[in-house]
Formats: sequence, C-alpha cells, structure tokens
Amino acid sequence: MFNITAEIGAVSGELTPMEFVVGGGSLYTLIPPAMAQRLGLELPVTTTLATADNGYVQVPLGLGRIRLMGREQLTMLGVMDVPTPRLGKMALHTLGLKADPATESLEYDIPYPPLV
Repeated sequence: MFNITAEIGAVSGELTPMEFVVGGGSLYTLIPPAMAQRLGLELPVTTTLATADNGYVQVPLGLGRIRLMGREQLTMLGVMDVPTPRLGKMALHTLGLKADPATESLEYDIPYPPLV
C-alpha cells in the first residue's frame, strides 16, 4: 500500500485535494463522513461491504468526481469511518489507471480514460 493525492468533489462542486491510500483492495473509494459532508455529497444508496475481519458494514454510496494524473471522471464514493481515505479499484479503472505495487506508484493502464 502507498499514498497518493487526488482531487475529489461532488458531481457539480469544486474539487478538493485529499490524500488516499492505494492498494487496500477496496472496490469503492472510501472517505470519512466529515469529508463527505464538507463536499456536499448526496448519498442515495446504501450497500453492504465485507470488512477485512470477515464482518459486514452498511455504507452509504453516492457519485462524486475524481481527478488524478490529468484525468477526471465520475466514480462511486462510499462513506465510512476510515483513518485515511482509500482509493478504490473502481475509481482507478474509470480513470484508466492501475497501481504498481513494486514501484508504489500509479501508471496509465490505457492511453485515454474510458467513456462512462
């Protein structure tokens, strides 16, 4: 796992820089409740996620924007009490990026971001 800085925001709002952990295996990008409130995210859906300790937790989800390495797309954001926000696999895929654990960096997976 390694850290990166990306910008996130509500669908129609300004983007805010935030440090994320990459490589935790999370499908969704997870941010703390206080940040979700500060960004004004709408969270119309709740889903059940499995935790690393084999438990389950209910997590509100909503659409947000993310900008990283010159690319910007919509992605699903989950709100959960996490010590450090986690950049999920869905956001990386949507941006056309992938994590390289050997170099602890992100790289382009496709030459352009996929259409969503």
